[in-house]
Amino acid sequence: MVARILRQRGNKLLKLIEEPPPNTLFLLVAENTDLILNTILSRTQQLYIPRLSDDDISTHLQQAHALNAQQAQHIALLAEGNYNKALQLQQHNNSNNQQLLIKWLRSCLQNNAAAQLHLSDEFATLGREPQKHFISYLLHFIRQALLLKLNTQIQTSLQANEKPLAQQFIAHNTTNNLTKLVHQIEQSHHQISRNANPRILFLHLSIQVSEFCAYR
Repeated sequence: MVARILRQRGNKLLKLIEEPPPNTLFLLVAENTDLILNTILSRTQQLYIPRLSDDDISTHLQQAHALNAQQAQHIALLAEGNYNKALQLQQHNNSNNQQLLIKWLRSCLQNNAAAQLHLSDEFATLGREPQKHFISYLLHFIRQALLLKLNTQIQTSLQANEKPLAQQFIAHNTTNNLTKLVHQIEQSHHQISRNANPRILFLHLSIQVSEFCAYR
């Protein structure tokens, strides 16, 4: 967000940095410096703050929120270094996303329209935050599957009972399809946040995944 503002209003900010008010210190925060004007970057001292490690997040979740090691590690992997996201995921830790994901992906691989309709109804009964939590989990799964597609020897963060499904899924999809699917899932997360109809959204996503699996 900040990087986008720096890109759009960079010239105005540059003027302010070149002629600052007395006793003024600017702290600029951005996730991607490539979106910031080089003329601004050249006038800054850049400090890079690394993401939190999965082990650090997992350890803190176990200590502060009484999660067991397996639960904490799973949430840490999904959070991808973002502790605020880990806290949000921890609030919905009792959800059964893994089993739901397995049922849903199998219905897509089999192009089972009846099962997809049933699961869309099931998704619709969830609250908005659990729906967003599931989509975040799905996005993590697809990204890890994409890494597996690119290099079968790579060490992914997929759990032992997730990897066979991921291998089956990538066998039915091209790298291009998986990349498109990641984009579609990201859009779905945004649309759920904007009060999209979850039954229609998940059914549409199911149809898209089935089509990707059918046309490689």
